[in-house]
Amino acid sequence: MRIVSLLLLLAICQISFSQNLLRPDKSNIDIIGQTWLQTSSGEEITFSELMAKGRPVAVLFSFMGCPGCKLSLEETLIPNQEILEKEFDLKICIISKEGADKRQEAIDYYANYPYDLYFDEPCSLYRIMPPVPLADGRNLKAFPTLVIFKDDYSYVSVDPFTLESIVEGCRILENN
Repeated sequence: MRIVSLLLLLAICQISFSQNLLRPDKSNIDIIGQTWLQTSSGEEITFSELMAKGRPVAVLFSFMGCPGCKLSLEETLIPNQEILEKEFDLKICIISKEGADKRQEAIDYYANYPYDLYFDEPCSLYRIMPPVPLADGRNLKAFPTLVIFKDDYSYVSVDPFTLESIVEGCRILENN
């Protein structure tokens, strides 16, 4: 009886999760492509330059001291990086909200992670992103936020703590 109850609960959670994934969004294309970011070396680039390679890009919006950001990186993204690159050619990068006064500290903090680091000090890109759909059915606008972008700037927000959500987000973008 317990096994049946557990299976039923898992099925309900999966249905809720699938229905909760946001549809690909193109409403902010003009803003997204022209958003300026800073590289860890201090160069300024637009988000469109980041997308120029034609690969889908998963952006983890993060900041130092965010326990959820660290958990997402260490428990979900890094262990599954090879799978995501092989199956979806997915490039993962981090966009930090740290300002100029904390920039070097952030560069040092993120140096151990295998992802390109960019800075969006005014959080202009983060502000227009949709909330994160969590597996329990809630939508949450908080750090970490993981958004997958396709080369046409369509994007979907996914749960940064589950590989299943990231994979489903990649598939949704592939099919649109």
